[in-house]
Amino acid sequence: MIVSQRSGVFTHKWIWLAACAVVALPTAMWRPTVSLMSKRNSKLLAVSQATVPQSPRKVFPLSVIRGGAYTATELARARRADPVVDAHYASFGTHPVFKKTPRDLLMYVSYRQGKNVYWSQTRHLIPQGETVIADGSALARARCGNRLSETPQAPVAIGKQPTEEVLNTPEAPE
Repeated sequence: MIVSQRSGVFTHKWIWLAACAVVALPTAMWRPTVSLMSKRNSKLLAVSQATVPQSPRKVFPLSVIRGGAYTATELARARRADPVVDAHYASFGTHPVFKKTPRDLLMYVSYRQGKNVYWSQTRHLIPQGETVIADGSALARARCGNRLSETPQAPVAIGKQPTEEVLNTPEAPE
């Protein structure tokens, strides 16, 4: 095959473009692995659809999302239906992943009182195996939608703070 100088340049451009596509395609399709916010909490275990609780769900007092959210669809629905949830999740990523905690964690926890959401003054235990919603940098409990943080957050309610028992004891069935 005879290739002129001009078509050789054309061929080199196509080779260069193809090489860029080979490099760029995996990068464009890559999504960062979801982790907790520090290296010591970096491993979360994948959650299968089988872990979605069947109705009726336990409802925990002070839940940001009553009955929780165990799928991206449920989280999106809760955000559309409730302006308090939408505001609390405003900085949360758009591609949530549902994972199980690999070990016990001590985290600050958000909680809802009426139309207000506050953060705990102290850390609370998130037990090993609990399903959490992760977006790559933020976390929430799937069972109640309460956000989680390794560092103190605001606002903090003035007065009595919720205890572990209050946060972890489901409401009586209706």
